[in-house]
Amino acid sequence: MKANDVPAVISAVASNGFGANVVSRGEWALAARAGLPNERITLEGVGKTTADLRAAARAAADGRPLRWIAVESPEEAEALALEARRVGGPRLDVLYRLNPDVAPETLTGLAVGAGGTKFGMTETEIGTAISSGGGPDGLLRPRGIHL
Repeated sequence: MKANDVPAVISAVASNGFGANVVSRGEWALAARAGLPNERITLEGVGKTTADLRAAARAAADGRPLRWIAVESPEEAEALALEARRVGGPRLDVLYRLNPDVAPETLTGLAVGAGGTKFGMTETEIGTAISSGGGPDGLLRPRGIHL
């Protein structure tokens, strides 16, 4: 969605079987208006708000879960699990974003994956995030690593 949020473009891409990766409820709404069902929409990004997490939990409770949600921190995992409990406890498919601690060869302002950046977690933090979501059988169903 961040590459092009023009509804006609989204619809054309969706008609070819592609989904949408969104970072906010605004982008999510654009994808939905273009005809994409939630099962073809993923939510990620470091800027997710409590309202974004609540909307994802509510959609799952209503039987329209997103394909997956990328969790960026143990605190976000805890907040998402709390929102899921508040709306009746639907299980949510999640990916845990790993920070690989590499030295990317790009402009400093565009670099992600370097240790200490706001993007992703260490392996230890991912373990904490899984526990914060209730463990493997909790409300946050671990589906993979986002890298």
